[in-house]
Amino acid sequence: MAPHALLGASSAHRWMACPGSVALCDSLPDGGEESPYASEGTQAHDLAEQCLRHNMDAVDLPHDGGWGAYPQEMREYVQQYIDQVRAIHSEVGGELLIEQRVDYSEWVPGGFGTADAIIIGDSEIVAVDLKYGLGVRVDAPGNPQARLYLLGAYAAHELGHAFTQATGIIIQPRLDHYSSETLDLASLLDFAWEARRCAGLALRDDAPLVPGASQCRFCDAKAVCRARADENLATAKQEFNDDAPPPPPDKMALEEIAELLPRMAELRAWSKDVEEYALQQAVNGAKVPQHKVVEGRSVRRWLPSATEALKAHEKSDLLMTTKPAGIGQAERVLGKRSELIAAHTEKGRGTPTLVPESDKRPEVGGIEAAKADFTE
Repeated sequence: MAPHALLGASSAHRWMACPGSVALCDSLPDGGEESPYASEGTQAHDLAEQCLRHNMDAVDLPHDGGWGAYPQEMREYVQQYIDQVRAIHSEVGGELLIEQRVDYSEWVPGGFGTADAIIIGDSEIVAVDLKYGLGVRVDAPGNPQARLYLLGAYAAHELGHAFTQATGIIIQPRLDHYSSETLDLASLLDFAWEARRCAGLALRDDAPLVPGASQCRFCDAKAVCRARADENLATAKQEFNDDAPPPPPDKMALEEIAELLPRMAELRAWSKDVEEYALQQAVNGAKVPQHKVVEGRSVRRWLPSATEALKAHEKSDLLMTTKPAGIGQAERVLGKRSELIAAHTEKGRGTPTLVPESDKRPEVGGIEAAKADFTE
């Protein structure tokens, strides 16, 4: 795995807004295996890199051998990115650099990153960033990651060029999203000094923690950060304390409700993060005081044998389409005590759930079993 800078470009949205997050995240144990979403993004970037380096089209690659690992849907989305990079390069001219390491340590101590594509034109620098995720739309204006890539490219290529502007571009093919920002050189260098200021704060022993929806969203320490907890607990106490409950919604003005909604969204996000962290710790073997891991609700599913059994039934027209009907639908046709349904369904283990020790459900027997269920 490639090394990551402590003050990396990809995490700049976090450390520039919350300098204290750098030391807090660095103090956490290794996060373990890459998430399925991150692995998918890594695979898409690998495909894009190979195609651009070797002048290939993702949609024309064979489906056997090593290329068979890339799904058709991914090929089509990556091809959109490839086509856009080529069009930008054709317009700007100059040199196209793929998966280029850029060093911006002139402003941010130890700062470096890897840009998906850098174009060095006669008077313009362009940094293109592929975002393969579906969850969050990312815009280029004000984006610190793109700007740091541009700074690194500027530092490496300023000699021999008369750059007048720099453009950061973000392409999210699965969201059909293309966003760009063009800065004159003076504005880019103004950002450089702001990045230097934030980096200086982040490297101090008393670096401030500054919670916020944007910087907390993908922060590794979001569930254990005391500053975030204090802020949300203060909000909860203010809005929902027992001594002064908020008035019913039908007696609140829309202006009051509008002010409350974003606070509630952050409270829900924080609560979910804390619950998921506590569950993961318990599944990994830690004891969460006054809590235990039990099986949550499980769902029945058809066994492979169900297809032929349902096809052979006299009411098969109600039980089959191209696949077996839902189990609930089958129960409406055959009855809840149907022997056919009982013989051709199974009920897996419920998802591990952390509950108070007073809960009547039995504790999950064995950490390894709970781990297996948690990761499925």
